[in-house]
Amino acid sequence: MEHIVFASLTAKPGSFFHVKIVKNLPSEEIGLLFSTTVQSGWSHDSTAIVVKLVTGDDVWLACNDQSTITGGNNGDYHDVCSHFSGR
Repeated sequence: MEHIVFASLTAKPGSFFHVKIVKNLPSEEIGLLFSTTVQSGWSHDSTAIVVKLVTGDDVWLACNDQSTITGGNNGDYHDVCSHFSGR
């Protein structure tokens, strides 16, 4: 069955990220998000992909390099700046 997977990542000024979307194994890359350099301003990237999944498949985000991703749910101004979801 086909599913859509969405990821949106944000990094604070001076930070960066290089993250892959993987299915089942870290070597099974199905998507990529990255900030190109350490920015003086906020950095953001997002993607949506359609992937065939069967019962038991796992999809997750894995850092390719040291990454600083901003987001949370603690009432701060940067809450919910980064998202990962699928259906």
